[in-house]
Amino acid sequence: MLDFSQVLFLSDDKQSMTTIEKATEYFPSVAAFSLESQILEKQNDYKRMIKIYKQLCGIQPYKFSHREKLMKLYLMINDTANAIREAEFILSMPIKIPSSQIDSIRGRSREYLTRISRVN
Repeated sequence: MLDFSQVLFLSDDKQSMTTIEKATEYFPSVAAFSLESQILEKQNDYKRMIKIYKQLCGIQPYKFSHREKLMKLYLMINDTANAIREAEFILSMPIKIPSSQIDSIRGRSREYLTRISRVN
């Protein structure tokens, strides 16, 4: 079903969304949620994307990229309190395998917190 949704994603967002929603109901997976979030992003449905990324964070709680995306989504809907919470969480997360990607994510989180503290 997930493969079918990926094919539909290229042509028909509505049918693809219906299929992927059914897939995540029966088999919630990172791949299915990622595809669902891509469809929602094309539709500018940030609130539903937040729900998806919260689920992804539940599945993979220490995945930096999910947390950063969630922080950015909160910023897009002007939910500063939750964006701050995610940025702080990112900075407190343990680093299992150091990488430049994690350093960048942590740097962007730190910059956001610094910028927001100057405003307040």
